[in-house]
Amino acid sequence: MEQKTIQTELALADQALTAAEEALENGTGAAEVLQKVEQSATLLLRTFIRYKGEEPLSHSLKACWSQCVSLESEFAELEETIDYLVVDAPPEDLDVEDLGEIVDATNEIWDFVIGFFPEEVMP
Repeated sequence: MEQKTIQTELALADQALTAAEEALENGTGAAEVLQKVEQSATLLLRTFIRYKGEEPLSHSLKACWSQCVSLESEFAELEETIDYLVVDAPPEDLDVEDLGEIVDATNEIWDFVIGFFPEEVMP
């Protein structure tokens, strides 16, 4: 995968996470926060899969994480954090504290995954 493509995809994942953080701060709505954190985490994992020379087999967060585990066993450490992002409750049932914890979990995923990329591809 080209360095410029990796940079672009990482920047998009970062933008989605920033949008989730801003939506949380502005009280825009739980649905938007959830959509943006899932978009960010999924894009980040899909970029890692491509960086490793594979094609993502799915657009599902959980499936992408599973594929990452098969490429790099250390990703298994993220299981609980990934599970935390898969929210079954209706967005309106989540309060600001719940959403803040979900955004924090996404930041944890970001910090973990980004460590696998060389510095020169960082956005």
